[in-house]
Amino acid sequence: MSQSPQIFPEPFVIHPRAAHISTVILLHGRGSSGNEFADDLFECQIGSPSDPLAKALLPDRFPNCKWIFPSTKKRYSTTFQEEWPEWFDTVSLTDPSQREDLQMEGLSESVLTLKALIDREATQVKPSNIILGGISQGYATAIHVLMALDMQLAGFVGLSGWMPFAKQIKEAVFDKTGNQRASGATDFVRSKLGLGDVSMVARASQGSWKGTPIFLGHELHDEVVSCDLGKEAAVTLAAAGANPVWHTYDSGEHWLKEPEEVEDLVEFIDQCLPQASQEPLECPTHMKEEGKV
Repeated sequence: MSQSPQIFPEPFVIHPRAAHISTVILLHGRGSSGNEFADDLFECQIGSPSDPLAKALLPDRFPNCKWIFPSTKKRYSTTFQEEWPEWFDTVSLTDPSQREDLQMEGLSESVLTLKALIDREATQVKPSNIILGGISQGYATAIHVLMALDMQLAGFVGLSGWMPFAKQIKEAVFDKTGNQRASGATDFVRSKLGLGDVSMVARASQGSWKGTPIFLGHELHDEVVSCDLGKEAAVTLAAAGANPVWHTYDSGEHWLKEPEEVEDLVEFIDQCLPQASQEPLECPTHMKEEGKV
């Protein structure tokens, strides 16, 4: 059945091999899809090439984890002058601040859709057992989802991406006297995207997104999204009161460096979701299914 152009496709889901106690939600980059991102990510090598278990897949490394890879719908791309799968319209990856007005509609719609996905998932597992993240434009979208949330998650993974509206967010963090506003980033993002204020009850009961552990990785010679843009995102998050851990890798790819970055990512997930992991099995098997979150 064909998808309506106004509806986001069903996410690509890999269900846990054991009891479901945690969830990882990862967003693809512009021009890709959830299942393509999953296929590429799960081809990444874990461990040393000399390790007989090095080819174990991430789902086998974390058997209690559900993996959700949402897909964006196609929308008109000003850059390519045609319908294109992207979370929001982006004119320039060299200077993402160009034509920020064109980014608003798609970013707002995507954040609302993804926030609803997280809210649904939080009825099955605790928010403290959910990791959110993405690569490239998927990271740029996911970080706004995180800042718009009224809950603290298990972790956030940002790969080779940037922070839309970074300058405005940094300005929103401080008042006119230079004092830091605790909710400045959240208030700006939610207002910009038309999400309304977070209630005081929600703030008190769920905790702040700023307590979410944040892993940021970027290739030093990335020719698609400059490493400087990734660093700017890390600085902006720190100014907002979060505690991102910034990793760089000596590579020119717009992708994870193997095996170093993959191993760092596995270690991060281990720390965030200790109950979801186990040593990789010699004969990895996992179930995958599109939709049916």
